[in-house]
Amino acid sequence: MVYPPINPFDTGSRGIARKHGAWSLCLGAGVCMGVLPSWRDLTRELLNATGDVSYTAEQFEKLTNATGWGFDAWIQTALNSMLARGGSYGEFVDLVEHVLYEPLRTRAATHDVANLLGDAFQNPEGMARGDLHRIAMFVNSAFSTCSVRVLAGVLSEAVAVGAAPQAVLSFNYDAVLETMIRWLQIFSAQDRRDGPVPRAAFRRVTGPAGASSPGRGSKTSFYYLHGSVLPKPLKQGTRRAHDSRDRIIAHESSYINIAATAFSWPQSIFLYHAINDGLIIVGQSLSDPNVRRWLAWSAATRSHRSAPHIWLRTRPADARDASVLEASVSHLGLRIAWLQNWRELQPALANLLALAMADSRTSSVI
Repeated sequence: MVYPPINPFDTGSRGIARKHGAWSLCLGAGVCMGVLPSWRDLTRELLNATGDVSYTAEQFEKLTNATGWGFDAWIQTALNSMLARGGSYGEFVDLVEHVLYEPLRTRAATHDVANLLGDAFQNPEGMARGDLHRIAMFVNSAFSTCSVRVLAGVLSEAVAVGAAPQAVLSFNYDAVLETMIRWLQIFSAQDRRDGPVPRAAFRRVTGPAGASSPGRGSKTSFYYLHGSVLPKPLKQGTRRAHDSRDRIIAHESSYINIAATAFSWPQSIFLYHAINDGLIIVGQSLSDPNVRRWLAWSAATRSHRSAPHIWLRTRPADARDASVLEASVSHLGLRIAWLQNWRELQPALANLLALAMADSRTSSVI
């Protein structure tokens, strides 16, 4: 059965994302497109940095098209090259961090806030108000055309009105969204001047140990299913960065380990929420075979006659492509909510979640 698409702006769609009860948000790299590198660009830069190559975007596209290999295979190639030259896995992950955040650091340098990035991500509560405000204003401007800016406002509003998601399932390494939400909390408390900054609404979970740590239940879990890499602060103290750079899922062998391990941690977390919640999927291409497999398993398990999950994406110019895409996800338990462009994301989410929000196309998040 091919499920009809959802009109995310129709009055009949208001609150439909919460129709089956709890909802969770599933993120892909597309939410930071335009500021942080895409998977394709991240992979190309890693190859160029570790091998005797200097692929342009066009040359790398020809290579990937000719081989048909996924980006994980080429990231594995970059890791293999570094290890062959005597480098370590730790050095490789530091390179991933450098490539991932370099576009943001370059922009930040022109605004004289590059030295604040690490602290703003690692410990915003400990920053001086003026410094945090400067970096937040810069990031808000840098991400002005990115979906992550909209999502920060939507999730903050959902928390405020008691409609928070059951979980956030991120396949990204960056912590931009989680951090922006925390900044919103801090600024709101400082503006009210009515006491200390409240506890963070979301808790970072980067592996199975974090899933059972104290505080579970009082905060919404923000799962980094492929691991997380945060920018390092300017001054390295004794406090360890709360990321999982030592076990990110990027190279081919790490993907194979997930596929070959029954009930791996990422699989178990994803399946639990895909079976019990309605997912809103944003910034995902759904090209990851593991994600497609998990969605198919959860769809076969659920008893709902209608598809419980919503995939937000822009409508292709060719109506035939739209029909093909709608048919391509019916077995995954998905219905597509078509957008004309990503500027429509905020009003679409507000309607699907039944939130009363000002249109972010004419207002600022921070």
